[in-house]
Amino acid sequence: MRTCAGTRSDSEAEGIYVADLGRTTAGALAEHVPRILNKYRYDMYRAEQKGDYIHYETEWRWRTPLPDEWALGYLDANTRIIIEGQESGIPLWEQRRYGVRFRAENRLGRAADAPWEEPALTEMRYSGLCPSTCFARSSRCSSSSRCGTPSVHHSGAGSPVR
Repeated sequence: MRTCAGTRSDSEAEGIYVADLGRTTAGALAEHVPRILNKYRYDMYRAEQKGDYIHYETEWRWRTPLPDEWALGYLDANTRIIIEGQESGIPLWEQRRYGVRFRAENRLGRAADAPWEEPALTEMRYSGLCPSTCFARSSRCSSSSRCGTPSVHHSGAGSPVR
């Protein structure tokens, strides 16, 4: 049973995992995002703030395909993380607050010279991403979703969509 706060919107590719992380300040994002990405060995590709929008994007990171991805014939796998903040208009301690969205994009390859594919997330890949976005223990995260990620308060999101 999926109990985490992630979802995949119908307008996005099936290989993309999306989770609403709630609201926070730009300062909290600047403090926590680089540290969390570094903890999981993601290298920053781009970090920018333009007006009411904040964008963090990592380089594509190679990973070993999971057993269910191997079973589908994939030999290579890459993941990148995008964290976006959009000003919500609700101030917190005299600071602007941002609604924060986590997005993990996955691509898989069948051979070294073959083009990358972005198939639907496998059950193992989905399960691996779900706990990593449960930054704070909430009623929407199962007690077994312990990923060791530092606590960042969030309001959660809807149920997963497949």
